[in-house]
Amino acid sequence: MNGEEISRNGISLSSSEIKVAVEEATCACSHLKERYGKCYQNWQKKSLMRGGDMRYVCEEFYDEFRACIVEHLGEKGIHDVPFFGVRGLH
Repeated sequence: MNGEEISRNGISLSSSEIKVAVEEATCACSHLKERYGKCYQNWQKKSLMRGGDMRYVCEEFYDEFRACIVEHLGEKGIHDVPFFGVRGLH
């Protein structure tokens, strides 16, 4: 197996297959990504940039988006997704 492949549940996936799976998951979860993005932009514009309340209020929306991505990738046998802060979920 070369450095471009990752083995998950006995299945070898190339980096291009993983990229496609992530793109598909992101598309399937776009409604949650949009909700998170709006919250983040609103928080950044109204609080962060104006020196207002620095508490990050969008965690719940991010967590829902992240959970959706993880679920869709898990359906494809991908359980180690470091760029989403997920490792070793089964």
